[in-house]
Amino acid sequence: MNLLCDNYQRAADNREMVRLKQNIEGYLYIEQLVRNWPRSVPLPEQLMGRIPTLSKHENF
Repeated sequence: MNLLCDNYQRAADNREMVRLKQNIEGYLYIEQLVRNWPRSVPLPEQLMGRIPTLSKHENF
């Protein structure tokens, strides 16, 4: 899955891009987990308060 750039060597040299890619992959994992979680079962406690939300200036 390529989320930021085609040149992984350049991305590996740029620590900011590496950090952002890790955050994007972590967000996608959490988003998929929450979307597939049964509605009748509460989310795990370790996720509560850590689920990313959109700010007013962001679009979904």
